[in-house]
Amino acid sequence: MADFTPITTVQLMNNVPLFPDNTNQIYFDNATHQNQYFTSRVYKTSNNLTYQRDYQVYALQAEYDNTITSCNYLRYRNNNYGNKWFYAFITSIRYVNPNTVYIDFILDAYQTFMFDITWKDCFIERSHVRDDTLGAHTLDEGIHVGNRYSKEVKVSWPGTDVFAGNVNVVPIIFLAAAYVFPSSGDPTERIITANVQGTPTTLAVWFPNFDVTGTAPLFQMQQFLKLLQNSSKSNAIVASVAIPEHIARGTWNTMKGVEGAITEVQPDPKAIESGAYLQISNQQFIDSVNATLTLTPLMSYTPRNKKLYCYPFTYFVLSSNQGENVTIKTEWLPETQPPVGDPDRELKLSLSANISPDSSYFCKVTNANSASRALTCTMAQLPQVATASSTYANWLAGHMASITSGILANGLQIFGGTAATVSGAGASAGIGGITSGVNGIIGTIGNLIDAEKMPASLNSSGGSTGNAAINNRRFSLYQQVLNPDMYASIDQFFDMYGYKVNMNGTPDFYCRAYWQYFKIPIVNITGNVPAEYMNQIKSTFQNGVTLWNYSAGDGVDVGNYRNGYNPILT
Repeated sequence: MADFTPITTVQLMNNVPLFPDNTNQIYFDNATHQNQYFTSRVYKTSNNLTYQRDYQVYALQAEYDNTITSCNYLRYRNNNYGNKWFYAFITSIRYVNPNTVYIDFILDAYQTFMFDITWKDCFIERSHVRDDTLGAHTLDEGIHVGNRYSKEVKVSWPGTDVFAGNVNVVPIIFLAAAYVFPSSGDPTERIITANVQGTPTTLAVWFPNFDVTGTAPLFQMQQFLKLLQNSSKSNAIVASVAIPEHIARGTWNTMKGVEGAITEVQPDPKAIESGAYLQISNQQFIDSVNATLTLTPLMSYTPRNKKLYCYPFTYFVLSSNQGENVTIKTEWLPETQPPVGDPDRELKLSLSANISPDSSYFCKVTNANSASRALTCTMAQLPQVATASSTYANWLAGHMASITSGILANGLQIFGGTAATVSGAGASAGIGGITSGVNGIIGTIGNLIDAEKMPASLNSSGGSTGNAAINNRRFSLYQQVLNPDMYASIDQFFDMYGYKVNMNGTPDFYCRAYWQYFKIPIVNITGNVPAEYMNQIKSTFQNGVTLWNYSAGDGVDVGNYRNGYNPILT
């Protein structure tokens, strides 16, 4: 304790809401307001008292019962020292005689030296903040959030079926060679290459013709497959896949403006529509969709603290419904344009597909607030299209040369055997030759009959239809939320103790209307203050303290959290 001249004025006070644990303190913006408040709390003033320094106690002429039930705080001033008041907590009041009590006290270092210290840059772990914009504070609080719940967000996905919700798909066929079928005569082979998404390929790409009406893509594919089958060209098929129709249409419309990019399978305008080959360039069609994310209320609860709109308390998940999920943190997204009010967000998505035998469907977030943040969800299991081809036609086309030569050789053998028999040069040998030739022709015809009876073969399997059956062949957007009671509990915690900020700087005192909390592990203060009391002030902020603001008009109401109402001061 500092050495003070033992001629002291002491003022006992009542209803001062401060205690030695220093979990709560009153913040004054100047010494005048501080004196104004404590003067209003004075219960009894005693002059010319002797301060017993060794025991931090002084004797007071007062009645015990009235004093112990009315006083919990005091301030004193040594009249020979100056006008400075020293503030103290009353720790006990002891009875001496009917007119005398001993009062034990300890100095309130913060109130005594509040205006004698200078704050330098500190490391601040927790505090209330002046800027509570959504996304401004996202440090992990380490709070257990309990169970989460998923709410699907309504998005007007392009190309989806109105009733089932699946994305509509159309067949695309890849061939080793492209064949064009004239109105008469044999098909001609064309070299039609593609450069899909910058990847060159020698495969020809068949597309349904989207410019015709009344002829569905599936019907066009069937007509195309018949043309291949009838000309024994089905083996040219490498793969057949389905891609989202809106991507296929967009690709078609993009390419039809490029000269020579589209080659009709049947150039005859009177022919039944059977699609076309598309010479896809490096251009890639990308569709898009926007969604306004209305965040409030969260499970019927509207938070006061904007951090509850951020991860992990609230966030979104973009799902392929095939096991791939992408987390979209609310704080990554911008406000809606034009703004409709924080905390609503705007989500922009792009949709694309790679047109290849291993086709995939992609959904990418395009307006996350970091250029280096890649948020793409992939639907890798698009259905393959099963295409049947005639085994007999393919077998016949592949064996025609050997069949012709076999029948010719056996026919010559019959002719030779007949000549030998007639001339008498070798009757038995001639008859054997005739028999062998006939059996050879009969065997060849039998192979033809067996091949014709073989069932059609599948060029590709049909797979990946399960999701479509349960209306999940689509992307989905889900909002992850908490139980309303959990939101309320965490909101109250933030009301009382602010956010984790982990920042270097000077404390922002008086940033809120009624109270602000500070926990400052590294306190950097200077001033003409004894080391004992400087350490007490440091310890108060290191342990965490709530400062309650005094207002000249409203006073101060320590401990009243006003149901979380604590406006930011600007």
